[in-house]
Amino acid sequence: DLTKPKRVIANLVVAEDGSTTSGGSSIGLTTQRDRQRFHALRSSADLIIVGGSTARREPYEKTPVTLLVVTRGELDGRAKGNPLARAFQGGIVEAIQNSSGRILLECGRTLLAEAVDSGLVDELHFTYVTGKPDENKIDLARLLINFEEKSREEFSQETFVQYLKK
Repeated sequence: DLTKPKRVIANLVVAEDGSTTSGGSSIGLTTQRDRQRFHALRSSADLIIVGGSTARREPYEKTPVTLLVVTRGELDGRAKGNPLARAFQGGIVEAIQNSSGRILLECGRTLLAEAVDSGLVDELHFTYVTGKPDENKIDLARLLINFEEKSREEFSQETFVQYLKK
C-alpha cells in the first residue's frame, strides 16, 4: 500500500570501538535489554529490510512482518525458511523508495550508510555496548552528521540513543 506514509527507522547495536559485529554476528554484541528493544521496534514495523549478508548470518528464520532481503541472487541461508521473506534484486535505496509504511532497517553498516547518505532514514536507534571486537566498524561521526539526539537511556551494560533527522 504505497498510500501509507513512509517512516524509515534503522536499528543497530554498536560496540565502543564502532564494531557492529562480534564473532561475525550482531548477536555477539547484543544484551537482553537490547533484544527487548529490538523486538519492540519490530512489533511496530510494517516491513523489515536487510541485506543478503545479514540475512545469511543472523537469525531471520522468523519475522513478525514481511522481510525484504536486498540481494543479488535468490534467498539463501537462514532467511530462506522464512515464509515472509522476499528477495529484492536491487539496491537499498530502490527497496526503500518502493516501500511504504513503517520500514525498519536491520541491515549492516554498508547498506545503512548508503540509506543514510541518500537521506532516506528518519530515525536511528542505536544500542551502544562495551567491547572492542574490531569487526565491521561503522563511522559514527559520518553517519550521524545530519541527525540530532532525541533521547538517551543509560544502563550498566548498554546505552540506548534515539536520533532524529535534522
